[in-house]
Amino acid sequence: MPYPITELAYGLRFRLSDLATPAERYRLQEAAGNQTICPPKLQSIRIKDDVFLQHENGKLIASYYDDEHDLYRKPVLTDKADDLAYCPSIIIRLMKVENIKGDLLNQVILRPRKLFLEDGDDLSPTFFELLQSKFPIADVRSLKVRMILNVLNPLDLLSVFTYLPRLEHLDILGLAPNTWMSDILKSQKQKLSSLTIDVYSDSLENGAIEKLVDFMKVTFYCMASHSGN
Repeated sequence: MPYPITELAYGLRFRLSDLATPAERYRLQEAAGNQTICPPKLQSIRIKDDVFLQHENGKLIASYYDDEHDLYRKPVLTDKADDLAYCPSIIIRLMKVENIKGDLLNQVILRPRKLFLEDGDDLSPTFFELLQSKFPIADVRSLKVRMILNVLNPLDLLSVFTYLPRLEHLDILGLAPNTWMSDILKSQKQKLSSLTIDVYSDSLENGAIEKLVDFMKVTFYCMASHSGN
């Protein structure tokens, strides 16, 4: 619900706009329900998909591929002081969640509907709780997980569906818990549209093949499953 910020004195609104970072200014516009919170300058925003978040040399870096054939990624932000990027699709690679901080967040708004997690932290309940404190994740519709380097700690599926209640597409490569079917059945908030799991054979429950048909009927509409030794 919009907050009646527009009822504040014009001078106070002007001062709020003047003091705010680009991200804060945009959120003030959202809270007001229109651009009049920020006279005389409207905060514009650019949408960037598939943004990579990495921690390099003590700084949070956001980059993207401008073209699918590019060999190198480009910075999300330009040199403009008022530049602001909106990121609905985020890739977190080889970094700890606590490093999602710093000046970059003054010019980047992270609101993913698609989230890609590649190695880095253990994907435990603590991980998702901390991630939620960094940016909103409840609207994530698609989650892709790649745990190639960290195969000792399986993905906590109960936490996945607790913190991502609107999840529709789940894609896992790596070590899933051998209770993954029962975990999904117990914790999902709505049916999945697709589920892809590429796991080691010891990630399958006893009698898993026999359970798959019933699992598919209850859990989702379409499934691709791969098992490797």
